[in-house]
Amino acid sequence: MQPGTENRRLSCLIFNEPISNMLKYVFPEGRRGKCTISVDRQGTTLSMAICDSCIGIPAGRNWLNFFTPGLKRVHILTEKLKGEIIFDRTNGTWFIFLIPIHVKRFIP
Repeated sequence: MQPGTENRRLSCLIFNEPISNMLKYVFPEGRRGKCTISVDRQGTTLSMAICDSCIGIPAGRNWLNFFTPGLKRVHILTEKLKGEIIFDRTNGTWFIFLIPIHVKRFIP
């Protein structure tokens, strides 16, 4: 296995769960809204933000106490990669994942 392969696999699992949840649950009964997914590399950190403008996690609920089995896995995998999850309800519902990456430079 190539170096970093396991981290890439875990990152994909981390990102898949909240995206799946957003697509399944965020717009019930035909409600309309906006979903945003962005991925960016900032130096040695992979940043992925997922946002929806609909129901999200109910206001007043601490997202850490609102864990579904899938979100528990996301939290465990993020910790395994020494990453961070930021939850923000300021303008919609935001999950921001910050995952450190190891960059090897090619020197000819």
